[in-house]
Amino acid sequence: MFHAKSKLNILREMADIIYTLVPEARFDIDDKGIHIKAVDPSRIAMIALDLNSSAFEEYDADDTSFGVDMEKLRDVLKLGSLDADTTLDKDEESNLFIVKVGNITRKMPLIDDSNMTEPKVPSLDLPAKVIAPVVEIKKGVSAAKSIGDNIILMIDENGFDLTSKSEGADQASLHLSKEDLIELDVKAPAKSTYPLDYFSKIISTIKSPNVTLKIGSDYPLDLSFDIASGNGSVKYLLAPRVENY
Repeated sequence: MFHAKSKLNILREMADIIYTLVPEARFDIDDKGIHIKAVDPSRIAMIALDLNSSAFEEYDADDTSFGVDMEKLRDVLKLGSLDADTTLDKDEESNLFIVKVGNITRKMPLIDDSNMTEPKVPSLDLPAKVIAPVVEIKKGVSAAKSIGDNIILMIDENGFDLTSKSEGADQASLHLSKEDLIELDVKAPAKSTYPLDYFSKIISTIKSPNVTLKIGSDYPLDLSFDIASGNGSVKYLLAPRVENY
Protein backbone atom coordinates (compact mmCIF):
# COMPACT_ATOMS: atom_id res chain seq x y z
CA MET A 1 0.00 0.00 0.00
CA PHE A 2 0.95 3.61 -0.42
CA HIS A 3 -0.57 6.72 1.13
CA ALA A 4 1.01 10.14 1.45
CA LYS A 5 -0.24 13.62 2.30
CA SER A 6 1.54 16.94 1.89
CA LYS A 7 1.05 20.50 0.72
CA LEU A 8 0.59 20.79 -3.03
CA ASN A 9 3.74 22.86 -3.62
CA ILE A 10 5.98 19.94 -2.61
CA LEU A 11 4.39 17.55 -5.10
CA ARG A 12 4.22 20.15 -7.86
CA GLU A 13 7.94 20.79 -7.46
CA MET A 14 8.65 17.06 -7.77
CA ALA A 15 6.38 16.63 -10.81
CA ASP A 16 7.77 19.65 -12.66
CA ILE A 17 11.34 18.46 -12.15
CA ILE A 18 10.66 14.95 -13.47
CA TYR A 19 8.63 16.24 -16.42
CA THR A 20 11.63 18.23 -17.67
CA LEU A 21 13.05 14.90 -18.88
CA VAL A 22 10.33 12.24 -19.18
CA PRO A 23 6.54 12.11 -19.74
CA GLU A 24 6.24 8.90 -17.69
CA ALA A 25 8.20 7.79 -14.64
CA ARG A 26 8.52 4.83 -12.34
CA PHE A 27 7.92 5.62 -8.67
CA ASP A 28 9.92 3.35 -6.36
CA ILE A 29 8.36 3.53 -2.92
CA ASP A 30 9.66 2.40 0.46
CA ASP A 31 9.38 3.54 4.07
CA LYS A 32 12.04 6.19 3.47
CA GLY A 33 10.18 7.98 0.68
CA ILE A 34 9.67 8.24 -3.08
CA HIS A 35 12.60 7.51 -5.38
CA ILE A 36 12.64 8.20 -9.11
CA LYS A 37 15.42 7.52 -11.61
CA ALA A 38 14.97 8.15 -15.30
CA VAL A 39 16.81 8.83 -18.56
CA ASP A 40 15.34 11.10 -21.21
CA PRO A 41 14.38 9.49 -24.56
CA SER A 42 17.44 10.95 -26.31
CA ARG A 43 19.71 9.58 -23.57
CA ILE A 44 21.32 12.97 -23.13
CA ALA A 45 20.32 13.49 -19.49
CA MET A 46 19.62 11.38 -16.42
CA ILE A 47 17.83 12.27 -13.20
CA ALA A 48 17.77 10.74 -9.74
CA LEU A 49 15.21 12.25 -7.33
CA ASP A 50 14.58 11.34 -3.70
CA LEU A 51 11.64 12.82 -1.81
CA ASN A 52 11.97 11.75 1.82
CA SER A 53 9.06 10.63 3.99
CA SER A 54 9.86 13.63 6.23
CA ALA A 55 8.50 15.89 3.45
CA PHE A 56 4.98 14.57 4.10
CA GLU A 57 2.47 15.26 6.85
CA GLU A 58 1.25 11.65 6.53
CA TYR A 59 3.25 8.81 5.02
CA ASP A 60 2.48 5.08 5.07
CA ALA A 61 4.03 2.76 2.51
CA ASP A 62 5.08 -0.79 1.78
CA ASP A 63 7.82 -1.45 -0.73
CA THR A 64 6.22 -1.07 -4.14
CA SER A 65 6.75 0.47 -7.57
CA PHE A 66 4.44 1.74 -10.29
CA GLY A 67 4.45 3.92 -13.38
CA VAL A 68 2.85 7.38 -13.42
CA ASP A 69 1.83 9.62 -16.32
CA MET A 70 3.63 12.82 -15.30
CA GLU A 71 1.55 15.08 -17.55
CA LYS A 72 -1.68 13.90 -15.94
CA LEU A 73 -0.18 14.33 -12.48
CA ARG A 74 0.99 17.86 -13.30
CA ASP A 75 -2.44 18.75 -14.70
CA VAL A 76 -4.27 17.88 -11.48
CA LEU A 77 -1.60 19.58 -9.35
CA LYS A 78 -2.35 22.82 -11.20
CA LEU A 79 -5.90 22.84 -9.81
CA GLY A 80 -5.14 23.93 -6.26
CA SER A 81 -3.31 26.61 -4.34
CA LEU A 82 0.26 25.88 -3.30
CA ASP A 83 -0.77 25.31 0.33
CA ALA A 84 -3.68 22.99 -0.54
CA ASP A 85 -3.73 19.62 1.24
CA THR A 86 -2.85 16.97 -1.33
CA THR A 87 -2.93 13.19 -0.97
CA LEU A 88 -1.51 10.38 -3.08
CA ASP A 89 -2.87 6.84 -2.85
CA LYS A 90 -2.28 3.64 -4.73
CA ASP A 91 -5.47 1.57 -4.94
CA GLU A 92 -4.28 -2.03 -5.15
CA GLU A 93 -7.65 -3.51 -6.10
CA SER A 94 -8.45 -1.17 -8.98
CA ASN A 95 -4.81 -0.54 -9.94
CA LEU A 96 -5.40 3.21 -9.86
CA PHE A 97 -3.30 6.14 -8.72
CA ILE A 98 -5.59 8.50 -6.81
CA VAL A 99 -4.67 12.13 -6.32
CA LYS A 100 -6.78 14.46 -4.17
CA VAL A 101 -6.19 18.21 -4.32
CA GLY A 102 -8.52 20.03 -1.96
CA ASN A 103 -12.02 18.98 -3.11
CA ILE A 104 -10.81 17.58 -6.45
CA THR A 105 -10.19 13.85 -6.88
CA ARG A 106 -8.33 12.51 -9.93
CA LYS A 107 -8.10 8.79 -10.60
CA MET A 108 -5.64 7.59 -13.22
CA PRO A 109 -4.62 4.12 -14.37
CA LEU A 110 -1.17 3.06 -13.28
CA ILE A 111 1.31 2.52 -16.09
CA ASP A 112 2.96 -0.88 -16.45
CA ASP A 113 6.49 -0.28 -15.18
CA SER A 114 7.92 -3.65 -16.25
CA ASN A 115 9.81 -1.97 -19.12
CA MET A 116 10.88 1.01 -17.02
CA THR A 117 14.23 -0.34 -15.97
CA GLU A 118 16.02 1.63 -13.27
CA PRO A 119 19.12 3.27 -14.73
CA LYS A 120 22.38 3.03 -12.83
CA VAL A 121 23.66 6.44 -11.79
CA PRO A 122 27.42 6.43 -12.44
CA SER A 123 29.77 7.74 -9.79
CA LEU A 124 31.95 10.40 -11.40
CA ASP A 125 35.13 11.73 -9.83
CA LEU A 126 35.05 15.22 -11.32
CA PRO A 127 37.90 17.66 -10.59
CA ALA A 128 36.04 20.98 -10.39
CA LYS A 129 33.08 21.93 -8.22
CA VAL A 130 31.14 25.06 -7.32
CA ILE A 131 28.10 25.77 -5.19
CA ALA A 132 26.48 28.83 -6.72
CA PRO A 133 23.40 31.01 -6.18
CA VAL A 134 20.63 29.78 -8.48
CA VAL A 135 19.46 33.32 -9.20
CA GLU A 136 22.84 34.14 -10.77
CA ILE A 137 22.89 30.97 -12.89
CA LYS A 138 19.39 31.80 -14.16
CA LYS A 139 20.60 35.25 -15.22
CA GLY A 140 23.42 33.66 -17.18
CA VAL A 141 21.05 31.26 -18.89
CA SER A 142 18.70 34.10 -19.83
CA ALA A 143 21.58 36.00 -21.41
CA ALA A 144 22.75 32.90 -23.31
CA LYS A 145 19.38 31.95 -24.84
CA SER A 146 19.52 34.53 -27.62
CA ILE A 147 23.07 33.60 -28.65
CA GLY A 148 23.42 29.91 -29.47
CA ASP A 149 22.37 26.33 -28.79
CA ASN A 150 25.20 25.44 -26.43
CA ILE A 151 26.80 26.76 -23.29
CA ILE A 152 30.38 26.43 -22.16
CA LEU A 153 30.96 25.92 -18.44
CA MET A 154 34.39 26.53 -16.96
CA ILE A 155 35.65 26.27 -13.40
CA ASP A 156 39.14 27.28 -12.33
CA GLU A 157 40.84 28.94 -9.38
CA ASN A 158 39.35 32.29 -10.44
CA GLY A 159 35.75 31.10 -10.20
CA PHE A 160 32.95 29.95 -12.49
CA ASP A 161 32.17 31.01 -16.07
CA LEU A 162 29.13 30.32 -18.25
CA THR A 163 29.49 31.37 -21.88
CA SER A 164 27.43 31.13 -25.05
CA LYS A 165 28.88 31.96 -28.48
CA SER A 166 27.48 32.24 -31.98
CA GLU A 167 29.37 31.51 -35.17
CA GLY A 168 30.02 35.22 -35.48
CA ALA A 169 31.15 37.59 -32.77
CA ASP A 170 27.95 37.37 -30.72
CA GLN A 171 28.67 36.23 -27.19
CA ALA A 172 27.15 36.34 -23.70
CA SER A 173 28.90 35.31 -20.51
CA LEU A 174 28.47 35.10 -16.76
CA HIS A 175 31.43 35.22 -14.41
CA LEU A 176 31.13 34.39 -10.71
CA SER A 177 34.29 35.02 -8.72
CA LYS A 178 35.28 33.04 -5.65
CA GLU A 179 33.63 35.76 -3.54
CA ASP A 180 30.36 35.33 -5.47
CA LEU A 181 30.24 31.58 -4.84
CA ILE A 182 29.19 29.64 -1.77
CA GLU A 183 31.97 27.11 -2.43
CA LEU A 184 34.80 26.67 -4.93
CA ASP A 185 36.80 23.42 -5.01
CA VAL A 186 39.23 22.98 -7.89
CA LYS A 187 41.56 19.97 -8.02
CA ALA A 188 42.15 20.79 -11.69
CA PRO A 189 40.62 23.43 -13.99
CA ALA A 190 37.83 22.06 -16.18
CA LYS A 191 35.87 23.20 -19.21
CA SER A 192 33.03 21.51 -21.08
CA THR A 193 30.17 22.29 -23.49
CA TYR A 194 26.55 21.30 -22.90
CA PRO A 195 23.23 21.65 -24.77
CA LEU A 196 21.60 24.90 -23.65
CA ASP A 197 18.01 23.68 -24.02
CA TYR A 198 18.53 20.87 -21.49
CA PHE A 199 20.52 23.04 -19.10
CA SER A 200 17.91 25.79 -19.27
CA LYS A 201 15.00 23.44 -18.53
CA ILE A 202 16.86 21.93 -15.58
CA ILE A 203 17.78 25.30 -14.09
CA SER A 204 14.26 26.68 -14.53
CA THR A 205 12.76 24.11 -12.13
CA ILE A 206 15.14 24.81 -9.22
CA LYS A 207 13.51 26.46 -6.21
CA SER A 208 16.44 25.90 -3.87
CA PRO A 209 18.62 29.02 -3.41
CA ASN A 210 21.82 27.18 -4.33
CA VAL A 211 22.92 24.59 -6.88
CA THR A 212 26.01 22.39 -6.97
CA LEU A 213 27.80 21.96 -10.31
CA LYS A 214 30.66 19.52 -10.88
CA ILE A 215 32.48 19.27 -14.19
CA GLY A 216 35.47 17.73 -15.90
CA SER A 217 36.82 18.54 -19.35
CA ASP A 218 34.40 16.93 -21.83
CA TYR A 219 32.75 14.93 -19.02
CA PRO A 220 29.07 14.83 -18.05
CA LEU A 221 27.84 17.67 -15.87
CA ASP A 222 26.84 16.60 -12.35
CA LEU A 223 24.21 19.08 -11.14
CA SER A 224 22.45 18.69 -7.79
CA PHE A 225 20.19 20.63 -5.44
CA ASP A 226 17.77 20.21 -2.55
CA ILE A 227 13.99 20.06 -2.84
CA ALA A 228 11.10 20.23 -0.36
CA SER A 229 12.99 22.58 2.00
CA GLY A 230 15.83 20.11 2.40
CA ASN A 231 13.61 17.03 2.73
CA GLY A 232 14.71 15.69 -0.63
CA SER A 233 17.40 15.93 -3.28
CA VAL A 234 17.86 15.87 -7.03
CA LYS A 235 20.84 14.92 -9.16
CA TYR A 236 21.04 15.46 -12.91
CA LEU A 237 23.76 14.12 -15.20
CA LEU A 238 23.99 15.91 -18.55
CA ALA A 239 26.11 14.59 -21.42
CA PRO A 240 28.74 16.93 -22.86
CA ARG A 241 28.66 18.21 -26.42
CA VAL A 242 32.05 18.40 -28.09
CA GLU A 243 32.16 21.48 -30.30
CA ASN A 244 34.90 23.41 -32.04
CA TYR A 245 34.77 27.16 -31.37
